[in-house]
Amino acid sequence: PGGTDDFMERAGNIGVCIECGYNDSQSAADKAEESIRRFLALMRLTDSAVPLRVAEQKALRAVYAQIAETNFEPVALVPDFTPIKAGALIGRDGEREMHAPSDGYLTFVRRREGAGQEAYVFLEVAS
Repeated sequence: PGGTDDFMERAGNIGVCIECGYNDSQSAADKAEESIRRFLALMRLTDSAVPLRVAEQKALRAVYAQIAETNFEPVALVPDFTPIKAGALIGRDGEREMHAPSDGYLTFVRRREGAGQEAYVFLEVAS
């Protein structure tokens, strides 16, 4: 709710949402621009020839968003959708260690000072 795709759906139209990453990331901006160019080319709205990339794809499901209780310090600032193994240390929230509950992926990993802010989102492959 609140995104462009939600607005379009409420207006009775089709909206498309492409997750590109953290808003302040240059790689997210690059991914967004590439996605727009590919979409326009695939819909034949431009004369640009954009080659399709064929790659194995996975559907991921957000399991939870970790909200900082004090101050969250990640072990590393990793790119969005980084694979992580069960039990691996993600970071510390004050004195509390945060570990991956299962094999999965991390996205939006950020250092947070203060409680109530999203520290990261843990994802698993959707079945």
